[in-house]
Amino acid sequence: MRPLKSDLSIYKKFNFKNPPVAVKFLLSKPEGIKQLDKALPFCEMLREAQRGGIPFYFSKENESCVGKVVLGMDDMLPFVEGGLIGPRFGIYQEPRANNKIYQYIPKFDKGIVNYVAFSPLDKLPFEPDLLVLTATPSQAEIVLRAMSYSTGEIWETRATGVLGCA
Repeated sequence: MRPLKSDLSIYKKFNFKNPPVAVKFLLSKPEGIKQLDKALPFCEMLREAQRGGIPFYFSKENESCVGKVVLGMDDMLPFVEGGLIGPRFGIYQEPRANNKIYQYIPKFDKGIVNYVAFSPLDKLPFEPDLLVLTATPSQAEIVLRAMSYSTGEIWETRATGVLGCA
């Protein structure tokens, strides 16, 4: 894993309520970082990194929900992909509606990601693939404007009622 070379110190000036968290998707086991010592859903790993204050990584065994499917660590079970869970919890009207989300959620191909590293920004030992910011609307506006300042790229958000980790 490459050490951090990017200067991300500008984010300290925002005084975010929750610390920014860096994420790295890895094929090989990272060195110099401890493995998470419990199982959590992928969506809870962000909160763990914010609260714990130290870098960690997880593997398939540490992920306790369907996050391992979107990471390509495991196959989707047929009854899940068939849309049978959403209607049971009242999230979708019927399996057809639930099944449709699997056409849209982003997923890594199987075997590409075997480990995922998380780190609070102030303890960052690696060059991140992704930086997750929890911001107020005015903070988010500054970050978004900066992202398109030199490119003119538009901003686009997408979400589904479930599998937010995707």
